[in-house]
Parts: sequence; structure tokens; C-alpha cells
Amino acid sequence: MNDATPTPSGRLSYYLSAVRELSITLSKRAAGGHSDRSLKDCLYGVMGTATVAKGALLVWDRDLRLLIPRARKGLRAKEKLNLPLSISESKDLARKTRPFPIALAGARTSKIARRIRESLDGSGVQLAIPLALPREAAGLLLLGPRIDKAPFSEADLDVMEHMAFMIASSLGEDRARRRLADEVRRAGRQTTAMEKIYMETVHALAGVLDGETPGGAPGHSARVAALAAETGRRLGMSTERCEKLYLAGLLHDIGKQVIDRDILGKSGSLDEDEREIVSQHPEIAYDILSHIEFPWGDVAEVIRHHHERVDGAGYPDGIGGEEISVEAKILILAEAFDSMTSDQPWRKKLTFGTVIEELSKSMGMQFDVEVVAGLCIAVEEGLNGDSKYDEFLPNLASSGDPEIIQKMLKVLRGEIEACKPARAADIIEIASPASDGA
Repeated sequence: MNDATPTPSGRLSYYLSAVRELSITLSKRAAGGHSDRSLKDCLYGVMGTATVAKGALLVWDRDLRLLIPRARKGLRAKEKLNLPLSISESKDLARKTRPFPIALAGARTSKIARRIRESLDGSGVQLAIPLALPREAAGLLLLGPRIDKAPFSEADLDVMEHMAFMIASSLGEDRARRRLADEVRRAGRQTTAMEKIYMETVHALAGVLDGETPGGAPGHSARVAALAAETGRRLGMSTERCEKLYLAGLLHDIGKQVIDRDILGKSGSLDEDEREIVSQHPEIAYDILSHIEFPWGDVAEVIRHHHERVDGAGYPDGIGGEEISVEAKILILAEAFDSMTSDQPWRKKLTFGTVIEELSKSMGMQFDVEVVAGLCIAVEEGLNGDSKYDEFLPNLASSGDPEIIQKMLKVLRGEIEACKPARAADIIEIASPASDGA
């Protein structure tokens, strides 16, 4: 370009190289965050192709109705480049893709040209190149005179028009990405709000299912939900999976609503028929909930398995080990723990020492060892005031001195570290066969 008489083939090669370099810059821009630094690179590429020492790249802000400088070179900072541009003017500018001299603007761009002249009087800027999108302008390129004072040829203008189109397309993609991101954020806020309302509704329903509690304290379902979700959190589960656990905890005993209340509230042992009736409540809950598409996944399946055991001796399906989902293993333990630490129609709550003994005996048989470890941490941290889901804490307050409880849990955690796969264990009677702790 700096040769006095470049050959046509040499000039074509130069143009192709410049367009290629701009293409690479825009590709990096798309992958690297769309920074002002990349816009400067685009401006410098056009200026180098046009062999000018002054230039600016202005981007149109639709909300502010302004052309705002995002890159400049050779123009003093005091020179005002914020140019008003209405929506109708933006559309008019988009219809003129050809570079135009500031002093000889056509009718459709004369107002814009006049504003540029007024803002940049004496700056030397001579050429404006619209960054045109199909329906409106993305911005405007401003270029000063060529260093060699030579006029711009038609070939020069063709190349600059093409380069402007490439930059405009990149800015248009920016806008589309921002609009999509805004829509996703709005949808996310709406979804979060709906999920919150949904959860609050289910929480209220669980309160009705549990019935009245002394002083309006959280009921069995709310305590199980919180303990399950907090255990999942301590095991590193995602927020979505913890919310799934919380919902499963709230609804885990919904199947008991079709069982005779006299059976559920019986203070003595159940006969065989009554025991059979009560053992059907996980399947009943599954039948009630399985047709509902929950936002958090298959909640019904987790509830169906909340009386299974890792050794396969539970009900209703008699599955064990890896056949039981982690969520169901957590719900099994949370339900058992709350039942043991709560008063039941047939017995008073167990001492915390007895609870620890029962957990210790049944690890690897009724309860998953890792899940027991997670519950220990959840309770320990909860007693230290670090719980996101804390409805289970008031009930523990009456179980003994928090410091003693924490010491017991630490002992159990130490035992977990040394836990062996094969161990003898009794089936924990966490609740009467009538109600299993609810």
C-alpha cells in the first residue's frame, strides 16, 4: 500500500490479507468476551487498510439513542464523539451501506453528517462508513484523510464497505447474545419465583399432613425434608438435587393419608394385617405422585424407596445397594433419624446416645455408610449455626446438650472411617410398624 504505484495484483493481495486479518480478529472477539480491545483491533485493521492516521468506531446504543465511541485513534479525548441517533435515523443509516464523505453527505445522512462535522470540527475526519444491520445501524466508522493525501478509490471503498459489514455482523451477534442472555435471566427469575411458590405450597400441604405441633414447631415432614436436603448439601450435591430431596421429604408420608388414623395412632403393637396396611404407604405415595412432572426430577421414585434398606431387606421392592438412588438412601436415613429423635404414639423419643448406637449398628445394613457420615456433618454444622435448611434443629434442642451431641457424632464419624463392609446388625425399630415415625 505504501508503494507509489502498487500493481493491481499487489493491491488485491493486500486487500485479501486485510480482510482475512479482520476475520481472525472477529473470530477471536466472538470467543473472547467482545471487549473494547477487540473493537480497537477492528478499527486499527480498517485504518491500516485505508492508510489513515485518524479514526473512530462508534456503536449505537438503542436505549440511549446515541452513537457511543468504543475505539478511537488519532483523535483528541476532548473531541465529543457521542452523537444522538434516533431509531428512525438508525434505520435510514442502515439503508446506506456505502462509505460517504462527511462534507458531501446524501439527503438521508445529511443530519448525521452535520452532527459529525459539528462535533469533530477541525479533526480531519473525512469519511463515514455505516455499520449496517438489516433493520437498523449497529454503529459507524469514522476515518481521517489518507496519509499520502490520495483520494479513496472505488476499490478502497468496496473493501472498507465489506469490512464494515463484517464488523456490523459481529456487533449484531453481540446484540442477539445479549438479548438471549436477558431472556434467559428473565426466564430464570420467573422459574425461580414459580419454584419458590411451588415449594411454599407443598410446605403448607406438608404442615396439613403432619397436623398440629406444639407451639407451631416444624412437623415431621418438614424436619425430614430439611435434614435430607442438608445431608445432601454436605455430600456435595447440587442445589437442584438438594431441593429435590427437600420436596421428597415434605411429601414422603403422603401415602398415609388413606390409612385409618386409628391404626397410625395406635399406642401398642400392630397385628399382622395392620402392619401390612401400613407398609403399603410408599407405594400409595408413588401412585399419587408418579404422574406429576416435578421441576426437580423423579421425586415419586425417591419417596417410593424411603423404607428400603441397603442390604435389600426393606420394602416395598426389596432392592438394595446401588439399586437404591443416593437421594432415596438419604431420605431413608433422614426419616429414621427424625423418628428416633421424636416422640411417637407408642414410645418417647430415644436418648441421643441410643440413637448413635442404633446408627452405628445399622451402618452398611439399613443405612449407607457415606450417607450416615453426611448426616453427622449436617447435624454438627447445624448445631454450630451453619444450615441452609434448619427445620430439624428445634427438635434436636430438646435431645440434650449440643456439645455432648457433637462429641457423640464425632465418635460415630471416627467409627465410620474404620467401618468394614461386613458387620452384624439388628434391624432398627425406629417406629411402630404402624407409622414408621410419622
